[in-house]
Amino acid sequence: MLWIPLSIGPILFFWFWYAGQEDQALIVLGFLTIPVSIWLMFYCMKVVVENGELRIAFGIGLIAFTYPLHLVEDCRPVRNKWYHGLGIKMRPQGMLYNIRGLKAIELELSNGRLIRVGSDEPEEFCKAIRAQIPQRPA
Repeated sequence: MLWIPLSIGPILFFWFWYAGQEDQALIVLGFLTIPVSIWLMFYCMKVVVENGELRIAFGIGLIAFTYPLHLVEDCRPVRNKWYHGLGIKMRPQGMLYNIRGLKAIELELSNGRLIRVGSDEPEEFCKAIRAQIPQRPA
C-alpha cells in the first residue's frame, strides 16, 4: 500500500508548489517522508552467512540482526503460515524475519529459541548454514 502515497505525494507536492502554495507543498512533503522512510528501511532483506555468523539486514541496513552460528543446533526448511505476516515479528517460539512469500528456514538455537528467516531458496540456505556451523564432538 506504500505505492499510493509514493505515487500521489509527488504530484500533490508539485501541484501546490507551482500554484504558489508553498506551505501546503511543504506539508505534503513532510507527510511523504514517512512512507519513503518506511520503504527505505524495508524494501529488501539481505541475509549473509559468513565468518561464523548469520547477518540479516533490512532495506538500507539501518535495521540489522546478527546471530553467531555456534549457537545453532539445527536448520530446516519450513513453510510459514499466511497469518505469520511479513517484516520482523516476535512470536512465542522466537523471531520471524520475512519480506515476502511463505518459504523460510527455521534455526533452532542452543537456548531453545527458534528463528525463522524467509528465503526463496530454503534448501540451499540451510546447506550454507550447515557448512558454517562448527562441528560438535559426539
